[in-house]
Amino acid sequence: MNLKSIRVRYTAMFCSIAVVLLISNIMNFSLVSKTENGMELFAHEFNPAISAVINADRDLYQARTAELQILIGNSNPSKIIENQKDFEENAQQAYDRMQDFKQYMSAYPDVSQKLNQFDAAFKKWKNAAKAVFSLANSGQLEQARIQSAGASLTSFDLLRDFYNIAGEAGDNKSHSVSETIISEVETTQTVLTIFSVIIIILTFTAGIIAPKTMADALENLSSELQAINSGDGD
Repeated sequence: MNLKSIRVRYTAMFCSIAVVLLISNIMNFSLVSKTENGMELFAHEFNPAISAVINADRDLYQARTAELQILIGNSNPSKIIENQKDFEENAQQAYDRMQDFKQYMSAYPDVSQKLNQFDAAFKKWKNAAKAVFSLANSGQLEQARIQSAGASLTSFDLLRDFYNIAGEAGDNKSHSVSETIISEVETTQTVLTIFSVIIIILTFTAGIIAPKTMADALENLSSELQAINSGDGD
């Protein structure tokens, strides 16, 4: 075995180690990137979206409470005006926060599509609830109670379904994305482990075989030189 072939062989081996190390580093960077992207998704999309819909549901209930307040003894004009103001503020917040939720979930059409009829349902409920205030303002409390327990309550319940749907859809999507990210990270970790084992094997192989091969080659060369010096070779 000549020195040139040994040099080629070990150059190829160490180049192979370098390539495996490079691939390993690229995959490690990919692993970190996936983890960071997952954290950003939950920090900037899912968590704010779920928080928005929870707060929106609370605002919707507070709007309903303001409506009911004018029917249980707080029917003087100033109280009606105060409760109507609370109603308008909370109703608007309930609407705005649902829009925030849809914006956060805009990258997931399967979630946002479930809320296509939300605006129509919201408008129907708000008109029914405002009719309660109009009747109360005109002194028709009994008719206001009938309206509140009938059309207003019915449309309120239908509207609340959208908030429940939004919360469940957001939660389910977050779990689905989380499972996907975890699966991808685990796969990448497995591949990295395999590459690490390959690097260790190649390094040990080079470390054990290289000295022996070089020693054998030098010994052969020494024998050939001795043979030449003794006159056995041409």
